Amino acid sequence: MNAGRAGRAAAVALIATALAAPAAWGAAPPTDVTGVSPAGPHTVRVLVKTAGDLATSDVEADLGGRFAFVEGVHLAGPVRRTDLVFAVDTSGSMAGAPIAAATAAGRRLLDAVGSTGRVGLVTFSDTATVVRPLTADAGSVRAALGALDTNSGTALYDGIGLAVDTVLAAPDPDARRIVVVLSDGADTASSATLTGLTRRLHAAGVEVDAVGLESSPSFRAGPLRQLTTATGGELAPTRTLAGLEPIALQLSQARLATTYAVDVALPQSGARSLHVRVRGGRAAAVRLPEGVSGSSPSFWSAYGGAVVVLLGVAAVGMLAYVIAAAAGSRRPPLSARLADYTAQGAAGEPPARSLFMLELSELLEARFGETWVWKRLDRLCGQAGIQRPTGHVALAAAGSGLAGALAATAVLGLLAGVPGLIAGLAAPVAALRFRAGRRQRQFEAELPELLSVWASALRAGRSFAQALDSIVDEAGEPAHTEFRRAQQQVRLGVPVEQALDEMSQRLRSESFELVVLTTDVQRRVGGNVAEIFDQVADTVRRRHQFSARVKALTSMGRLSAQVLIGLPFAMAALLTLINHDYMRPLYSTRTGHILIAVGLAMMTAGALILRRMVKPRTIA
Repeated sequence: MNAGRAGRAAAVALIATALAAPAAWGAAPPTDVTGVSPAGPHTVRVLVKTAGDLATSDVEADLGGRFAFVEGVHLAGPVRRTDLVFAVDTSGSMAGAPIAAATAAGRRLLDAVGSTGRVGLVTFSDTATVVRPLTADAGSVRAALGALDTNSGTALYDGIGLAVDTVLAAPDPDARRIVVVLSDGADTASSATLTGLTRRLHAAGVEVDAVGLESSPSFRAGPLRQLTTATGGELAPTRTLAGLEPIALQLSQARLATTYAVDVALPQSGARSLHVRVRGGRAAAVRLPEGVSGSSPSFWSAYGGAVVVLLGVAAVGMLAYVIAAAAGSRRPPLSARLADYTAQGAAGEPPARSLFMLELSELLEARFGETWVWKRLDRLCGQAGIQRPTGHVALAAAGSGLAGALAATAVLGLLAGVPGLIAGLAAPVAALRFRAGRRQRQFEAELPELLSVWASALRAGRSFAQALDSIVDEAGEPAHTEFRRAQQQVRLGVPVEQALDEMSQRLRSESFELVVLTTDVQRRVGGNVAEIFDQVADTVRRRHQFSARVKALTSMGRLSAQVLIGLPFAMAALLTLINHDYMRPLYSTRTGHILIAVGLAMMTAGALILRRMVKPRTIA
């Protein structure tokens, strides 16, 4: 009993504080922390008392000025359901601003009940009316509050009695039953008496709380205080209309609050005071229990700088290797012409390969050579102009995948190992595709001039095979390598049509397919091949001009698509480098993983749509 009186006294003190500073009541009430306990070496469970439903987004925490992640919020133990009926005075003196203030106060009370409670609405003027019976649909009661009308008379006692009947109509005897009355005047029209209503309330077990508007000349605090005292409730009077909503907010915090357990993961910090804030209210300082401290330095915080430096050095080294390889793969045209006739041709042969690597490559080819993946990789190596065995490329891809998996696991955790493995395997394949595409573009750029040389050689009286020899002598890379390979096949007895067709499949050039088709038709039906080659060269040249024009017209769209696709990844990387603790929930929680998956799926769909919008159609 003494504890109950102390709680009511604290509520009255809080309400009195609100009356002293009504302007400050528009904000959320101060955070009420009732306890704290350890939930792990770097996690605490904070007991917070607040009205209404509480979600993780409603709670903020920091330790030593660093963001502390709220892992979850749940009810602390069993909670009784609340059945609340709001009884509103709709007499003539409440017309205009008073009824609007009463509506705002009622909405505060509806928010405080939460999703598990039920609410009802009763109005009283000359008679008492049940506007909404007890229901779990708070939205209908909220709508009814916005449509209240006023009338003459004040049946205060009848309204309270009807509200008590409404809250008692619920079949749940274990629910907590509360009636909140808002009035600005004394009773003038009730059939019930104050004494009879007091006896009835005392026997019903319903708590009655009242908010009185003292600015009305007819207001009498005595009857309301007698009714609230008889039921264990409180009377909270206010002198201004602006104080109605703040008082309702504080009343809900004092009488309708529920205790929640909030699990907080502590960041890396040596501070011992955790600050917790609920719904933007004033923060409460909580002392950390013994045995609980800020998290230990993570791999990223301890070695992040070194990892970034190593990655930068590796990127620069890889770039230098690519540039050197690209520069070394080209020989000057004069050297290419003279190499077969000088001693440098024999001296310039590549050194013998490692016996172990050759044996391993042959073993892999014997084991996996008939699989689709191996055949696809072998074809891609041919398109990219790679001279090394396919087994060497497969080993390099496997090593890249293993390195990607280890790096992702070390930096982001075990769950990132699989994406790191996929990224590591995809990187060499992407490099081969890039080189094959560049090689194809270089070949197609040189093709019109080569066709003109071929046609000139045929007009000079050379045979088809001799004209092919002229192409080999005049062509630059990569056309020189491909035509020389076709020339060697023809010298070994392969038909010209077949050698050129295999060359077309390696290069995947639509323009060269026209040459192959022309050669095949000429071999079958005859005709002036030189003239046909001139026409094909002119067609290919016009195709290239038109393709360049289309790419120029779509360049802005393609650049915009690349920026839109790359910007989220760049921002995520930048925020991770600047403040890893801020991004840690995205990488280490289930919700973060779901958000990453959804984001990647949406970005993939958007990338495909953008690619379809800005990519020019194939030019036939």
